[in-house]
Amino acid sequence: MPTGYGKTITALKLSIWLGKQRHYRKIVYVTPYLPILEQTSRFIGEAMKEGALEHHSPAIMDQNNRPGHTRRAKSLK
Repeated sequence: MPTGYGKTITALKLSIWLGKQRHYRKIVYVTPYLPILEQTSRFIGEAMKEGALEHHSPAIMDQNNRPGHTRRAKSLK
């Protein structure tokens, strides 16, 4: 779907509704790209008036879709 069609707000509203129905306390939102995760995290934080925890994992999968070697970012001095 194109940008601006309300995918994030729809997913958030559905997650909240389903969470209330099933008495869930957390929402886990997974995205394939870090910029999408960061943007969605900001949006959810603003919409819910609460901070959202972000977890970034630079895991690399091998050809058989198994965890391979991971790259670590170099520390900045």
